[in-house]
Amino acid sequence: MTGPPSDVASGPARDGDSISAIIDLYKKDVDRSLLRSRLALTPEQRLIELMRMQRVAEEFARAGRAARLPEQDASA
Repeated sequence: MTGPPSDVASGPARDGDSISAIIDLYKKDVDRSLLRSRLALTPEQRLIELMRMQRVAEEFARAGRAARLPEQDASA
């Protein structure tokens, strides 16, 4: 995990403002609409989506292995 962004002044927090500044800097890079849409799903829908994403990841891995196989066959 990385530390706070470099444009946050280092030093002790006076009244929590520096912590709020750090949180605000990180929040600007987060797509909260995506988080809300995922949280709107039921637990069952989330699991179904997770399984679908896993199948896609497995297909990418399979395609990567298949793309490398002809290179190995050509050298033999």
